[in-house]
Amino acid sequence: MSGDPTFRQFLKDVRAAMTKALDYQDVPIDRLIRTLKLERSSNRSPLVQVMFSLQERLKESLKLPGLTMNMVLPPRHISIFNLTMELIPLATGMLGLLEYNTDLFNSETVSRITAHYVNLLQRVVKNPDSRLCLR
Repeated sequence: MSGDPTFRQFLKDVRAAMTKALDYQDVPIDRLIRTLKLERSSNRSPLVQVMFSLQERLKESLKLPGLTMNMVLPPRHISIFNLTMELIPLATGMLGLLEYNTDLFNSETVSRITAHYVNLLQRVVKNPDSRLCLR
């Protein structure tokens, strides 16, 4: 985010970086950790601590003759990363899931993170050429 880019430019930069990174998507994580000589720790991921995931559109329900199935999200009791945000497009909007390490974050902090994210989305929808850095 150096250079105070606009949101539109930031998205272009992220897209370019992600497209380049896809060339290496088949490299096993263990090989990458060994190659980079990263130390393993039981309390954090050695490579990634934060994950953002935008899922493809899921069917909210499936109807078969005599049977209706609905999407149910399983409960999670362990956070793999320090902070994970998942967005799932639904017919009525977006479903957002936030998972966090309770040793690092409390519910008030996570609520503030969520409010800041919603604020950012509202700002960039109104003006995608706005700068990301507030002054």
